[in-house]
Amino acid sequence: MNGYWEIDYITQKGETFKPKQSSPLYDYYLLNPPKGIQKKLAPLFDGSFETSASTLEFEIIQKDQKVVLRYKTPWETWEKIVELLNPEKLVLFHEEKKYYYKRPLLFLNSQTNE
Repeated sequence: MNGYWEIDYITQKGETFKPKQSSPLYDYYLLNPPKGIQKKLAPLFDGSFETSASTLEFEIIQKDQKVVLRYKTPWETWEKIVELLNPEKLVLFHEEKKYYYKRPLLFLNSQTNE
């Protein structure tokens, strides 16, 4: 799961939604079990990335025979269930929505089974 992921589409109640941003926005995950972090990144024209000021920390847990990412901030706690993970695809379930991620082509060849 380590590395960069781009939301391909989101499903909710039988409907499919595609992100509408003009340039891609990536979620970056870095796992160091039993914890991990998530950041938002946007590519810049020079090949570098602009990152979000905040980093979301999460705990990796087993719940009902599923892998769950449990996020906790001073204001709230929420969970994302990992429904699918392979080198090219990631599906997370959160609040009645499924987020379908894909590895950006830019990074696909440089990452392994993380």
